[in-house]
Amino acid sequence: MPQERASHRRALPHLKAWRVYRLLSQAKLALAAGVGEMTVVRLERGGEANEITIYKLAKALDITVQQILEEGPPEQTTIDSAA
Repeated sequence: MPQERASHRRALPHLKAWRVYRLLSQAKLALAAGVGEMTVVRLERGGEANEITIYKLAKALDITVQQILEEGPPEQTTIDSAA
């Protein structure tokens, strides 16, 4: 049975990129998502999250669950001051 439960846990390879894109500290994201700051730290280091935590983080980042699992944020364009 533990193997069955483990299949519902997923890594969030784009979590840090989305957090930085939204200009949030780990503490502020944790507070907005209602999770512990150490949870955010652990997940950014490659730990796995359950479905509820994934949903909370996606909601706090104002993105979809699919985005947090599969997509990084759009690349920010810089304004060329010479143009």
